[in-house]
Amino acid sequence: MEHEAGCSTYSMHGFVNWLKNNAWLSGTILIGFGLVMCLLGQWFFRIIMGLLGCLVGFLVIMYFSSLFGWFHATWSTVVLTIVAIIAGLGAGWLIFSAVPFCIGLLGIVAGFFGGAALYSLILGMTGYDALWMLITLCVLCAIAGGFLSFYFKMGFLNLATSMIGAYMFMRGTTFYFGHYPSEMEMFQMIVDGEEVKLGW
Repeated sequence: MEHEAGCSTYSMHGFVNWLKNNAWLSGTILIGFGLVMCLLGQWFFRIIMGLLGCLVGFLVIMYFSSLFGWFHATWSTVVLTIVAIIAGLGAGWLIFSAVPFCIGLLGIVAGFFGGAALYSLILGMTGYDALWMLITLCVLCAIAGGFLSFYFKMGFLNLATSMIGAYMFMRGTTFYFGHYPSEMEMFQMIVDGEEVKLGW
C-alpha cells in the first residue's frame, strides 16, 4: 500500500532491486573496472584481485543472507552487514597476500563467469531456464577454471584477466541498454518461478 497507514514489509531482495534501480552506478563501476582488468590486468593483478576479493566476499554474504530470509529484523540486518564487511576485507587481504591463491581464485571466478555466460547462451537459444543447469554450469566451470589456473599459471593469468575484464565491461553496458538480466536477477527470477527473458 502506498498510503502511510499501509504496513510495510522489508526484504533484502530489495538489495537486488537497488542494484537494478541504480543501473548507472553498477554499470559505470563494471565498465571502469572491466576496462582496467581487461587491458592492465597483469600489471595491477594483486590490487585488482584484492578489490575483487573484497567485493565477492561482501556480496556472497549479503546475497545468500537475503536469499534465506535472514534480514527479517533491524538487528540482524546490521549484524549481517558487519559480517559481510569483515568477510569482504578478510577475503581481500588473503587474496592480496597470497599470489598463488590469488591466481587460483582468479581461475575460479573466470570459470564461474564463463559458466554464467554459457548458461545465458543456452537460455537465449532454447529458452530453457532450469535452476539446476545454472548452478551446475557455474560450479563445473569454476572448478575447471581453478584447475587450469594452477596448471598454466601466468599464461592463464593473461587469458583470465582479459576474459573477466571483457565480461565485466560487457555486463556494464547491459545496465545501460537493458534486455539482459544479471546472474543475480536470473537466479532470483528462477527461484520466484518467473520466466527469464532475454531481449535483443
